[in-house]
Amino acid sequence: MRWQTWTRFTAIILFVITVLTFAFTYSDNFVEGSSNIEFQNFPTATDLDSLDLNEDIEFSFFLYNNGGEAAFVKKILLSSDLDYFITPEEDFSVLAGEAQEIIVILESPGIELESELYFQVFYDDFSIESEELPVVWGTIL
Repeated sequence: MRWQTWTRFTAIILFVITVLTFAFTYSDNFVEGSSNIEFQNFPTATDLDSLDLNEDIEFSFFLYNNGGEAAFVKKILLSSDLDYFITPEEDFSVLAGEAQEIIVILESPGIELESELYFQVFYDDFSIESEELPVVWGTIL
């Protein structure tokens, strides 16, 4: 073979490698358009500070899907030593560009107590975790 043939052959191979590298590197964003869930309007430490000892507290936040496909949320876990309820209780979907409100009710312990909440959301084949959120019932000095 002549040197021009080898040059063309090498150029084609390098071009194919470049295209495949780009395709596999950015496939989640361009080919599949995968889902991407994030927390919005998540409570802060001051929102759940010095709560009334005799009243249950209700707060909400949103799960926003800023990805290109619908996200199937399988489970929302709340790590806490408090009694709680989370709505929705069952699995659900969040369409691309939309949000789902999550309502959390914490039952009053009836005593002064300091605790921390930690959320973990499992969706599709991924999971996201919240920051630890301190909760203070009554005034602890």
